Amino acid sequence: MCSFLVNELFTSVALLKQTAWVRTECALVLRGGATAASPAYNSLIADVDAVAQQHENLRAFSIVARELTALWGRISDAKRETYIVFHSQRKNLLLSSPRIPENIFSVCRKSSYPFFSLEQSQKALVTTWNAYISANPDSPLVPTSLNTLIGSLNTDQLVTALKVMERTIIAYFKRSSFSWTELMEWAQCPNNLSSSVREYLLSVSSNNKANPLMLTTAWFLKTTPVNDTTASALHTFVTSIKPKHVMCEASFLLLIWQEVRWLADAVLAAHASSSRTLDDRLPSFMRWLSKAAKDDSSFIANLITSKKTAHSPRLRAVLTILELFLTQQMMGEGQLPRATEGSPVLNSRIHALKEAAATKANQQFASAFNVATPFFVQVDMHHIGSAPSLILQCSRELFKEKFLLGL
Repeated sequence: MCSFLVNELFTSVALLKQTAWVRTECALVLRGGATAASPAYNSLIADVDAVAQQHENLRAFSIVARELTALWGRISDAKRETYIVFHSQRKNLLLSSPRIPENIFSVCRKSSYPFFSLEQSQKALVTTWNAYISANPDSPLVPTSLNTLIGSLNTDQLVTALKVMERTIIAYFKRSSFSWTELMEWAQCPNNLSSSVREYLLSVSSNNKANPLMLTTAWFLKTTPVNDTTASALHTFVTSIKPKHVMCEASFLLLIWQEVRWLADAVLAAHASSSRTLDDRLPSFMRWLSKAAKDDSSFIANLITSKKTAHSPRLRAVLTILELFLTQQMMGEGQLPRATEGSPVLNSRIHALKEAAATKANQQFASAFNVATPFFVQVDMHHIGSAPSLILQCSRELFKEKFLLGL
C-alpha cells in the first residue's frame, strides 16, 4: 500500500485515488471476520499514518484518513440492512410455513446472517483504533481524526464518536507539542449535530453520567457561543454530578473553570446593564461549592458503600479557595458582587484563607494557597472577574495534566 500512496504527487487527483484505495482496503479488512480484522486494520492504520507523515498538506489529507473511521459507519449500515433482511425473511417464513423447526432462527443467525459478527468486528476496530492513537500520540492521524471523526460516522453512532473523541483528545495532550489553540483549529463538530452533542455531553441522566466525557465537553463548550440553554446545562451538570462519577478531577476543573467564566461574565454584564439583576446560577453555584469543598462522609459509611462519596482532598482544596474568594466578592443580599478594581470589600476572607491553609488536610497543598493569597490581598487589582484566573492557577499547582496549560 505504501508504495502506491507515497509515490503519488500530493494533488487533488492523488487524494481522490488514495481515498478510493483506502476505502477498498477497509472493505478487505472485514473479509477475515472479527478475529482477523483487528491486525489487518492496525496494519492499514499504520500505512496511512506513514503516508500522512510525509504529506505536505495534512488538512487536505484528512479526506483520505477519514476513511479509517468511516468504515465503522459502513459496518453499522451493513448491520442494519442484515437486521432488516433477516426479520423480513423470518416474517415470510412465519406466514408461509405452518410448522417451522424451533431452531430455524438460531441456525439462520449462525449461518446466513453475519449480524453478530459485524457487531463484533465494529467493536474490535474501534478498540484497535483507540489503542493505536493512544500508543502513537504524535501521529498526524490524531489531529486529522479530531477534524473528521464525528462527521465520518452515522448519527446513530454519535455516542461512539464522542467516546473516541475523548480518547483522541487525551492522546493529543500527550504529544510533544500541543496547545488548545491548535486543537480548536482541528477539532470539528458538524453544525447539525451540535444540539445532540450538547444534550449527551451535559446530560446527568444518560449513559454519559457514569463515565462523563469531560475533555470532550470542555472542547465542545469552547466551540459553542454561550447562551442560556448551554449555560444552564453546564451549571446543572457541574452541580449535579456525584463525586463517584468524576473519573478525572483535572478535567472536571476545566468544566468548573468554564462555569466560573460564564458566571463572572454574567456579573460584569449585569453591572453594565440598567437592570443590574444577579444571575440565579451564582448563588446556586456557591451553595454547591460550600458542600463540595467538604467531606461529610463517615469512615464507617465509606467502608460499607466502598464508593467515592466525596471529592479528593486535592480537589476540595481548590474548591475551598474558590468558595472563599467568591464569598469575599459578595456585597450583600440582592446586590451584585464586586466587579471593579478597588471597590470596597465588605466580607474579607483573608483570615479564613489562612485558617484553611493551616489545617492538617491542606498543608500538603500549601503551593495553591500561596498562589491564591494575592487574589485575596490585592483588592485594588482583583474582583469577581479574577475568579477564572484564580481557579486555573490553583489547579495548575495541584494537578499536572497538560490540558490545564494554554487556556
